[in-house]
Amino acid sequence: MRLLGRSEGVFGEPAGVTATAGVKRAVKEGVIRSDETVTVISTGSGLKDVNNALKAAGEPFLCEPDLAALEASGRIK
Repeated sequence: MRLLGRSEGVFGEPAGVTATAGVKRAVKEGVIRSDETVTVISTGSGLKDVNNALKAAGEPFLCEPDLAALEASGRIK
């Protein structure tokens, strides 16, 4: 959940993001090579299980829905 949220902006539910965990492990074990491309489908929204999402990812960063506010926060480069 944390990896997809931070790197892709996807808020997936625990069961829905297990495929990503599997790909991560497959790369680590050499099953998937670093030069290969794969597609992972997340099947559920993290809004189904907000309590576990907060445990996994921590408190959300609150920001006004404005690009200038996000840039001013220093959270994006």
